[in-house]
Amino acid sequence: MLRSSNIFKFSDEVQKAFKENLPIVALESTIITHGMPFPENYDTAQRVEQVVRDNGAIPATIAIIKGKIHVGLSQNELLHLSEMKRKNKDVTVHKCSRRDLSFVLSQNYYGSTTVAATMYIAHVVGIEMFVTGGIGGVHRGVNDTFDISADLTELGRTPVTVICAGIKSILDIPKTLEYMETQGVTVTTLGQKEFPAFFTSNSGCLSPLVSQTIDDVAKLIKSHKDLKLTNGILVGVPVPKDKEAQYDSTEKAIQKAIQESVDQHIIGRDVTPFLLQKVNELTEGKSLQANIALIQNNAKIGAQIASKLHLLQAEAAALCRLSQSKTSCNESTHSHIQKTSSSQRLPVIIGGMARDVIGSPSQEVKQLKGNTSNPGIVRHVRGGVARNVAECLARLGHGSFLISAVGNDLSGRDLVDSCQKLHIDTNGVYVCRNELYPTASCVSAFDDDKRLHVAVADLTVVENAVTKDYLTKFEHWIKNAPIVVVDSNLDSAALQFILQLCGNNSKESKKHTPVWYIPASVEKASRAVSDNHRLDGVTFLSSNASQLWALLEATNFPHQIVRQTRNLNKIEEYAKWLLGRGVDNILVHIDRSGTLLVNRHQTKYFEALPIEDSIVKTINGAGNNLAGGTICGLLDGKSLTSAIEVGLKTANTALLVTEPVNPSLSREMLKDNAFSCNNTQCKL
Repeated sequence: MLRSSNIFKFSDEVQKAFKENLPIVALESTIITHGMPFPENYDTAQRVEQVVRDNGAIPATIAIIKGKIHVGLSQNELLHLSEMKRKNKDVTVHKCSRRDLSFVLSQNYYGSTTVAATMYIAHVVGIEMFVTGGIGGVHRGVNDTFDISADLTELGRTPVTVICAGIKSILDIPKTLEYMETQGVTVTTLGQKEFPAFFTSNSGCLSPLVSQTIDDVAKLIKSHKDLKLTNGILVGVPVPKDKEAQYDSTEKAIQKAIQESVDQHIIGRDVTPFLLQKVNELTEGKSLQANIALIQNNAKIGAQIASKLHLLQAEAAALCRLSQSKTSCNESTHSHIQKTSSSQRLPVIIGGMARDVIGSPSQEVKQLKGNTSNPGIVRHVRGGVARNVAECLARLGHGSFLISAVGNDLSGRDLVDSCQKLHIDTNGVYVCRNELYPTASCVSAFDDDKRLHVAVADLTVVENAVTKDYLTKFEHWIKNAPIVVVDSNLDSAALQFILQLCGNNSKESKKHTPVWYIPASVEKASRAVSDNHRLDGVTFLSSNASQLWALLEATNFPHQIVRQTRNLNKIEEYAKWLLGRGVDNILVHIDRSGTLLVNRHQTKYFEALPIEDSIVKTINGAGNNLAGGTICGLLDGKSLTSAIEVGLKTANTALLVTEPVNPSLSREMLKDNAFSCNNTQCKL
């Protein structure tokens, strides 16, 4: 890479993206100086850059200004470049292909970059993705002119992915595709069999390859890099149907424009700008509108592909680090976990870790009021269902392997660091460097009776990062775990994949790994329900009554649901319905009154351990502690009923603190002689 060379100038935005390892999308500048008139060129350049940002990447428009290559332009530089033909007729902006770069730099000239030049510059500074409108190719009448764009040879020798709306319609598309085959260029089209034709979505030519989704394109690019291939990749993105030009009228305009270029003896680098301008005139601006629409659409798709590729590469790097850490036996970082895992398999816990912001009213506020600010106390604590369960297990002496995701920010680093201090293995935690996906957070407001009033949770980073593809990296850990705990902060596809890996939803599988499912909220509870309205593969389900009702609806409960009921017989009826939909064991925690266990062998109600209301800080996290304590008991070899008693004691410890898990939680605390509660006091 030549990034440190003094021939380059990087914008602050691009410099920051390189420093923080964010996905970057290169953009050419010829479309600004030679492809569109002012002000459409300036407006389009601004919109395209913003589209890239809105879809998770950083734009880097490349141009040459006074002999220096600019990677990323300021708004003033964009405007200056856009207006130069109109305002500074004495100053020439050179249209630069690869061959022209050294000359323009040596003379301190201005230059705009073609596809070929932009590819080359992007590659030497370390940018893998490039978005343009359309590429150059074999010109019509090539037998007489031998005019073949340098874009094609650049695609054959420079490993950059080019996102475009196809080969420009003014060119010979069949011959261009043949030429690229000779050059060894990987050519694919997104979502259709025909290769697009720039102004129109179809060219009549079959695409060499077809990629159905953005994920497919990202995987193709990653495989290409893994093979260390040195050629480029061309991705054809059809112009949206409602924005494409009318084929017949556009083709007639192209034919007439080509004839005029011949009559006027237009040759070389001037041919394409002349034809585009003439076609725009002949179509009364319709081709220009299609051009603007397609470049914006390409920017959106290109940024999404860049973001997905960035995620795939980060996952691969994390897996590599994980593999190295397991083989190098780094005692300073993972000594406790390695000692534990040498003699036993680690529980795997998958789901959310978040920064919780908890608000509760002050004593003078009897009830939270809407449409106004309520005086109270606000606390910031570490949370997230999966993280809470992992912490609970850690404080009770059990290691675990945590799979989650955080942002590249202070909250994320704090969450990961705190887990590592508890000897929780965080090699499965993905750190997302895309600024659009910060660490998850949850803002909760509790009434004066310590009950949740309302909450808003943003777990976007977990939902987007901990996908089915990401989970495949940890297949060995999931399959061989003594138990897998998963919350509903993953999407449905990821949850079904976990159940499949554990073998619990397949009659053919001989090996089964117990799965404990914890709904994170009423809205997300049904994510583990399959397309046939079942919960096959869920060994343990722990939920509150509201989440239970959501699961009844998702599994097509045939009768009217009596909501808000605390009638144990009615709740037992509901739980037994879910047994028939595939769940083996159901624990329903009913506020602070107790927990109901329902399975095929028994129904048992466990009264909550009594505790004085005045010393209860919050019920936040009690359900997670019930699950964590019960899982601890099961890992210790206790029966399910004995394990639930451990869970009840663990849940009570959480009531005494504002954190989701009591920082003083330990096995000593749970012993009868160290933990005794009655109606008047709770002694720890």
